Amino acid sequence: MFWGRSSLAKPYHTQTKIAGGNCENINVLSGHKNAILDVKFTCDSAKIITASADYNLGVYDAMIGTRIKRFMGHKGIVNAVDVCHEGCVGCFLSFVNHSFGFIYFRFRGLTFIHIKLNRSASLAVSASDDCTAKLWDTRVRGEVGCFEDYYQITAIAYANDGNVVYTGGIDNCITAWDVRQMQKSMTMKGHTGESLS
Repeated sequence: MFWGRSSLAKPYHTQTKIAGGNCENINVLSGHKNAILDVKFTCDSAKIITASADYNLGVYDAMIGTRIKRFMGHKGIVNAVDVCHEGCVGCFLSFVNHSFGFIYFRFRGLTFIHIKLNRSASLAVSASDDCTAKLWDTRVRGEVGCFEDYYQITAIAYANDGNVVYTGGIDNCITAWDVRQMQKSMTMKGHTGESLS
């Protein structure tokens, strides 16, 4: 990933440039009005989600670089974004009944089926200076959930199982949020500085 400047020569990055191995630009993602602070691919690699100081998130088509959605709803700088990884791991099962209709292949005389569960490939979560972490679904417009904290949230991570979101902020704590219950489940103290990533 290569971070580039906009053509307006501002001191912050309002565009994200995607570069290959030889650092030639493959695509430029534009559309934000302020600095881009974080960038993530969805786990199916079909979309790119950006977090920006313009209080918005951008959702881009990863192949052509066009912005397909803009998520508005934060009332402060969006510091970080993460995507749900649950359900994006390919599984292999052997000796399959061919009546299921999935993708089959043969390897060393065995028949396999490949199941790619990507029901959560559309979920993302964002961290903001407005003291909230918002849950987004790229298939719909607007937020689908919100975790409210007392302090600005500067870092965020989705657990691999998709059931917990971890946030960190200026309170020097890591907070675990249960996505199913939409509530705080645990606070871990002990950091001597704010969590940045």
